[in-house]
Amino acid sequence: MRNNDVKDNVKSLFRSGKTWVLITALAGIALGLIMILNPHGFGTVVCYVMGGLLVLFGVASMVQVFRAEAKSLQFGGMIPGVLALALGLAFFFQRDTMMSILWFLVGVILLIDAVYKLEHAFTMRTASITFWWISMLDAILTLVMAVVVMIRPLDAENGMIILGGAMVLVNGLFDLSEFILLTVAGKQLKTLSVVTIEDAQITDASNTTDVTGPME
Repeated sequence: MRNNDVKDNVKSLFRSGKTWVLITALAGIALGLIMILNPHGFGTVVCYVMGGLLVLFGVASMVQVFRAEAKSLQFGGMIPGVLALALGLAFFFQRDTMMSILWFLVGVILLIDAVYKLEHAFTMRTASITFWWISMLDAILTLVMAVVVMIRPLDAENGMIILGGAMVLVNGLFDLSEFILLTVAGKQLKTLSVVTIEDAQITDASNTTDVTGPME
């Protein structure tokens, strides 16, 4: 029963995880290169994009709530819109503070991703997949990235962006290698499943012959 559960977990890993690994790998490589080649521009774009999105969301939310509740004069639903608008303006006028907060939030997201990758690596190890250690290294690297991003060892914003970009780039290369290996392992698993089914059919046929005996 346990072997069947492991096989099901591995098959699920190949079906749902492989595409996501490829997407994160390509996105990580592209993002890492951008952060390294143009750190100042990257920081500016992040602030403007985050600020603009929050301002738009805040204004749209406030307008929608105002139209819905104007007759009852109950505007408690406007609080999320006001907060989003305030945060959006802070990205424009308090860039350094908001970047510090954003770095910490990114670190939390990376920490969650590291836990997922650890589980991913242990699942592969349980299934006796030989390259499980690559996933383990990827998880450890992601964990290190999370800690570095949250504690920010470099005070200079550009230096921190370059350091983060280098780590994101390496992490993307790890994900790309994992995608390639998952593709190869998926083909091997499919071949092994076919062989196992054929062996089981032969065994069942042999057992049936032994039980019924030769026909007279």
